[in-house]
Amino acid sequence: MFFKGFVLNAIILGMLGCHNAWLGYTSLDLKYKETLQNPPTPSNTPKLTLTLNAPKIFFNKRFVPHFYQDEFKKAIEKQIASFLEKEGYQINLTSHTQTQSNDTFISPIGNVLISFEEVPNDLKEIKEKLKDTIMPTINPRNVARLLIIKANLQAECTPQVACSFLSTPIKTHFKVPILYANHLDDLAQPAEDNKAYNDAIIKALNKIYQDLMKGLEERLKNTSTKDTLWL
Repeated sequence: MFFKGFVLNAIILGMLGCHNAWLGYTSLDLKYKETLQNPPTPSNTPKLTLTLNAPKIFFNKRFVPHFYQDEFKKAIEKQIASFLEKEGYQINLTSHTQTQSNDTFISPIGNVLISFEEVPNDLKEIKEKLKDTIMPTINPRNVARLLIIKANLQAECTPQVACSFLSTPIKTHFKVPILYANHLDDLAQPAEDNKAYNDAIIKALNKIYQDLMKGLEERLKNTSTKDTLWL
């Protein structure tokens, strides 16, 4: 009875994205370390107001857990708001405030597209393929398949010229090994094809987030939003 309870608790923690080094869980890590060092807006200068809509991110695979999708979208929204606040804008989130028809809206949109690549039987060939993944040094014996990720982020705005710094997509493309060992399986449930992808999916979401936010930060460094925002 104790063992069953222990296993159940471990599974729940894993599915919530918590990290346990002993059990080997892979956890969501959706925090970005900003390097923007813009000076704060003087207190006597009125801040311009932008309304940030919740991101609409399309995932093409149904087996990406909704909890992970929701956390990913929340992190994107939070970080975009942080970037724009550092640019001197007052940010309203549509989930927190009532909007006005004359507000300037920024609506982040994007895609997370997942596909699979089979690995060869030869260990040397697998090792060679791993060089092009985010885990190039793992033991090729542990690799079942490869997860191929293509993701992008941009924004739709009202008025349309309100965010030219995000009018063209920020993109990332990489591969994640899917390992035979899968710490997030529920042993009480029948085997399902999607279960072995959980660890790889979390690793992928972590890297997608970092890549897209780094790309956005670079855009903001190279573009003056105050010149491109039509307010």
